[in-house]
Amino acid sequence: MSSTSDPNPVSPLTPEQRRANWRYLLPILCLPVAMLFTAFIVVPTRWFEMRSGSTYIANIGYADTLQNRRCDILVYGDSTAMIGVDPGILEQRTGLSACNIAEYAGISLINHTVLVDDFLAHNPRPRYIVFLYAPNALNQPASWSAGVSTFEGISYLIERQPHLKAALMLASHPIETLTWTETGMRLTLGHMRAKPFPESTRHVRDEYAGRLPIPETTRTSCDMFSDYRVPPDPTWAADLRRRYSDGGTKVLIDATPTSPCDPNLPYFDQHLGTVIDNKPYRTIPISAYTTDGHLHANKAGIDLISNMIADQIVALSQPTGGN
Repeated sequence: MSSTSDPNPVSPLTPEQRRANWRYLLPILCLPVAMLFTAFIVVPTRWFEMRSGSTYIANIGYADTLQNRRCDILVYGDSTAMIGVDPGILEQRTGLSACNIAEYAGISLINHTVLVDDFLAHNPRPRYIVFLYAPNALNQPASWSAGVSTFEGISYLIERQPHLKAALMLASHPIETLTWTETGMRLTLGHMRAKPFPESTRHVRDEYAGRLPIPETTRTSCDMFSDYRVPPDPTWAADLRRRYSDGGTKVLIDATPTSPCDPNLPYFDQHLGTVIDNKPYRTIPISAYTTDGHLHANKAGIDLISNMIADQIVALSQPTGGN
C-alpha cells in the first residue's frame, strides 16, 4: 500500500517567525483602537469645536448655555427648526419672550429631548413649547441608522455622559461609532494647524436668540425631494405632550412646511393629521428654501414659518367664549 506525500509540505513556524508576524500585525490591529481612543478624547473638546471649520459644531448644545433665561416660547426640533424659526418674529407677534434651542436631527436621534430637560432644569418654565420637525421625522427612531448624520449626536453624548457609560453605549453601535471615529480623526488631522474661530463665533446663536444663521442660496428647483415618506408616530407625539405639559405649559407639535412640488405631499397630507397641530399641513414656495440641506429655510421661508407658529400662539392666547 503506497502513501501519497504532499509535494510542498509547509514547515511549522519557528518562534522567531511567530514573533515577527505579531510585530507586523500588532500595529494594524491596534490602529483602530488608537483612533477610537484619540477621537474619544479630542473630539468632545473646546479645542476641536473651535477648529472644526463648522459654525454649528462651535455652537453645539446651545440650550446648555442658558441659565435663568426667561423664554415664554421655547422652540425645539431638528435643523429645520434651528434654521427656520426666528424668535424675534415670535416676540414681535406675540409680545412673549422666545428662544430657539433646536439642534440637527442627529442630536435628537442619539440624545432624544435631553436638551429640553436641561433647559427646564435651569430656567423658568415656558408658557409654550413648540416641537418642530421635518414631516418625515415626527417619530422617535429605534435605531441610530436612521439616514441622518450621527456625528454631532455622538460627540454631544460623549461630552455630557461619564466616559464609561458613553463607551458602553457606543460599543452597542459599532458601525456608527466607527463612522464617527473616522469623521472625527479626519477633521482633527485636517484642521490641526487651523486657526481657531474667534470667540464671537461660539456665541453666534446668542445674537439670534438661538436661531442658527446659514449662508443663503435660494433654491430654484425641486431636485431635493426624493422618497422620504416615513410615517409619524402618534405614541411618540402623545408622550411629548404628556411629559412637557406640566405647570400650565402648552405643547405644540408641528411639521415643517414643504413645497407644493414635493411628490411626498399627498402622503403627508394623509398621515400627519393625527399628530401635528399645524393642520391642515401647509406648503410654502420652493423659493423659500436654501440649497443647503433638506427644508432649510432662507429669509423668506424663516418669515413664513415663524409667522405660522406665531399665528398658532396668538390663537391659543385668545380668550375663549362662554357665559
